[in-house]
Amino acid sequence: MIFISCRVTLSLIFQILSTLSFFFLIFKGPGILCSTQINSEQKVQVFTPQGDKQFHFTDKTNKSAAKILQSSLVIYKRKHLNSIKEDESIKEEKQIEIPSLIQQDNSQIQEKQQKSQPQSVVYLEQLYCITCFIDQILRSRHCKICGACILAYDHHNFILGKCIGEKNKFIYIITLIFHSIQVILATLYLKTIPFQIANIIYGVKTLSILVFCYLTFLLLYQIYLIVTNQTQAENRFRYKLSYMKYVKDEIRMPFNQGFKCNIKQFFISSFQKQPYKWAFVQ
Repeated sequence: MIFISCRVTLSLIFQILSTLSFFFLIFKGPGILCSTQINSEQKVQVFTPQGDKQFHFTDKTNKSAAKILQSSLVIYKRKHLNSIKEDESIKEEKQIEIPSLIQQDNSQIQEKQQKSQPQSVVYLEQLYCITCFIDQILRSRHCKICGACILAYDHHNFILGKCIGEKNKFIYIITLIFHSIQVILATLYLKTIPFQIANIIYGVKTLSILVFCYLTFLLLYQIYLIVTNQTQAENRFRYKLSYMKYVKDEIRMPFNQGFKCNIKQFFISSFQKQPYKWAFVQ
């Protein structure tokens, strides 16, 4: 009897936790990209005749320079990214006019950044969403159903009626964990039901096992994506994503930086208020 009461108590606890996590997931936004601004923590890769240069603004004096740069940049924005080929002629067309004053103010910062940054990290120029009329950052994607650009777009969940993205993927994983445990405890509790309604219980057990298998599959799949630093969209629809066209075919996971670094990036991107700065690793 004590064992049965413990199972009932645990089942009720996880039922409450799963319900709370589900409602919290409903109200938690995925992270909608409203606007992309150049600030002290962002890096922008620009194409110049001399080669690729990266500008990093860190102090207060450079914030004003960043505003000047933002207003003076002439960015080549593409409407049909599928027709772009990676050749030198395209790079020459994508030029940005840079004021000489800003170049002089940030020359020392450029040298420090070139020395400190690893050569394997590749930053991508901002893409443009012709629906929202905003500059997209890396790994963001426009959802036609939600009508917005989602940060680190994973997938659109039709059960919730919303997208799973950078800011609500953590609570999505927690919800899957709580629901899986709650289904297991509920299935074990069914064994205590009297034998007279065994046929009904057998059908409920079968349904519970099927639900548990489905939730476990979703949970393991999401854990695999987190460990390898992928999104569901990148894993399933690689060639439909505009920014993935810059990656070679033999590189299956361009954001994978190792187990520890991937886990760290997942937690940081989930809890920080600002959009996370993603970068290709090749």
